[in-house]
Amino acid sequence: MLSPELFQGNVAAHLHYAASLPAAEALSILRGRLKDGSWRAEAKHWIQAACGLDERTQKQGTSVSLIAECAHHLLGEELSVDLHDFLPRVFEELIKAPATAAATGPVVARMVEWLIGNARAGNAALVADILDTATRQLSMSADMLKRLQNLQTDRQTVEIFQAFGALVAAEEQKTASAPSDESTRSALFDEKTRRSELLRFFRPLARWLLEKGAAELRRAERADLLVTMLECLADGTTAELQLLLRSISFQPQKQGGFWRKHVGLFWRSAERMLEAGGSSWTLLCELVASMYRGNWFAEDCVHPLTHSETLPRARDAILRGLFAGHFDSLKDRFPAVAWSTVFSRPPENPEAIRFSHGSTLEQARTILSQLAAQKEPPEALASWAHVLTCEWIQVHGLRTELLTPLQQLAESPGMGSAVATAFQKLLADAVAVQTPEVQLARRILEDSPEATSAVRAVLCLDLHRRPAATPSGTDNRLGLLLEEFHRIIHLPWSEPVFGLDLGRLLSNIQDIRFTALEGEDLVQKQERRLALHEPPYRQMAEIIQDGEEFLANATLYFLHELVHLEQGIGAKSSVDRLRETGGESTLMHLDLSADHAAAKLAHQAVPRWTLSWLKDLQGRSLLGYPVGRGHTAASRGRKASRLLSLRLDYLVRAASKAPSWSEKIRDGYVFTEINPGGGAMLLLVSGPPVSLVASTSLNDGQTAHLTSAMDEREDTTARIDEIDYLLRSSFRLN
Repeated sequence: MLSPELFQGNVAAHLHYAASLPAAEALSILRGRLKDGSWRAEAKHWIQAACGLDERTQKQGTSVSLIAECAHHLLGEELSVDLHDFLPRVFEELIKAPATAAATGPVVARMVEWLIGNARAGNAALVADILDTATRQLSMSADMLKRLQNLQTDRQTVEIFQAFGALVAAEEQKTASAPSDESTRSALFDEKTRRSELLRFFRPLARWLLEKGAAELRRAERADLLVTMLECLADGTTAELQLLLRSISFQPQKQGGFWRKHVGLFWRSAERMLEAGGSSWTLLCELVASMYRGNWFAEDCVHPLTHSETLPRARDAILRGLFAGHFDSLKDRFPAVAWSTVFSRPPENPEAIRFSHGSTLEQARTILSQLAAQKEPPEALASWAHVLTCEWIQVHGLRTELLTPLQQLAESPGMGSAVATAFQKLLADAVAVQTPEVQLARRILEDSPEATSAVRAVLCLDLHRRPAATPSGTDNRLGLLLEEFHRIIHLPWSEPVFGLDLGRLLSNIQDIRFTALEGEDLVQKQERRLALHEPPYRQMAEIIQDGEEFLANATLYFLHELVHLEQGIGAKSSVDRLRETGGESTLMHLDLSADHAAAKLAHQAVPRWTLSWLKDLQGRSLLGYPVGRGHTAASRGRKASRLLSLRLDYLVRAASKAPSWSEKIRDGYVFTEINPGGGAMLLLVSGPPVSLVASTSLNDGQTAHLTSAMDEREDTTARIDEIDYLLRSSFRLN
């Protein structure tokens, strides 16, 4: 054996020479280079030679291999740049078959602990590369998937791979040709056990990358790695699963539909996330929307809808998202696939279904009509037609001009009877005042043998007309209003609305009364009773003639004051202290957020009141509290800004074409800032985060007109129309 000195520092030549020697002599050279540290000059060559020698001596995958010795030497070193070139290979050799958790697991564990202790954000690529080696060597989903395709799907094999989330889609299974036998199943089970036990040692790295290297996970080439991380963190915390699933949703689909093979693994993890608690259904809806925008197949995005037995929580979350309009912005195939899947099965709890937006209802109605026209429509369509009709009337009311789409639905093949039955039910309920027209409609529906024609006849009647209220009926109107408030406070309110947990706020309230409160307070909690200051409600009952508008305005006022209780400004003295600080802008946002929360609560309590209609009412009713001589200039500006903000919020929601930035509104509201001296006017959304979304410039006349919007004048109706026209044209809201 030649002396090392003869190579005069040429480590690469010495290592190549060692590879040609017998095992004992080669081992002596490699260990010598390892101990004196000279191996680092040619680390890749040393590791290559060490791997070859371990294979020759049959020590590969054991704790006494040269690679294991190398790992021990690395422990305690600084995480230098040159380690990036060969450290992933060291990990790969430690876990490559036939390595087991018992043999090399302790070494891997110490290496991971050392790496986590030294890694910084700049080492994210290195950590990801090391986890990539786990993907290649240990991931059942990423590697064993191809082998599974060559097996018939018997129960034992299915159980093995379902446990690890690697069962291939059913259509791929059908192409299987190789027979399954006991030896193959046994080998697969042993391999699954070996891999899963070793993969556990990589969990700390997966957690580190999730928390400190998330940007690395957004790279398209890391898609395979995300599968491995799902396997590593299958039993992780809710927060970990949330972060990981969100990272997956940001990944665009690879050509060939990479995630199609792993959609089951993704959704099982999502189900575990929901099952563990702490995750809102809205988060899952955001994930679904991101997935579809990232080129996921629509069928994969709504996968739980066809697997309700194994994914019940994910199914419920997607259904709630559909009904709430969370997916209305998704176009192309998503609406058709989603609603077609929903309509393929009967509604499980039709009485509990609530649509939030008329546009969502129209989308669902259109798709249902298309399905009904097919040669073999789903049997459940009639049940859904009944649900959609009930919801349509709840959302839109009984205005004739808004009921035309229900006639189109009734004329769809086989849907007439379902629509007629829904009409019968709702016209008999409290949704309709029993005017002569409504009573006639009920008789038509009861007596007519042909449902579609009966619906046509009913829609020719003015079902919305209500008897005008008179001042003498004020007490009666207040009594009916109190009944409605009782109904509202006894609703479940199981989830917060715009951050307000009304169920908690009213947890000990059992009664509600009108009274005369002192100190200018408008609402008080008195033990187990809510006390409401009566004069404002009496004034509304005497002035507002339309019954629906009276009920909606009074409900908005009631809920607005309830929100003020939660905000800590229910007492007039609290508002006075806020004004002493000069916090007019803060006071405006307290009012605007209370307006928004009240509108959303009112919409949830009475679904037929759309959010845009309620916002319209809020803006118009605000003119009933104009700026007077006693108001300061700051108060005048705050009141004008609040009115302009409410009108802009309404105009944005009522626009026939949503602005490009409308998604930024999310669950929040629109508001404006205006320079009282003329010039800039800004349009912002409350977020979070608060964001500037549009701006315009005003001339002096326009500025004067808007800043005086709340001044006391007689031209209330004309003024609102002028303000709306100016705002609509300034911000291009069609």
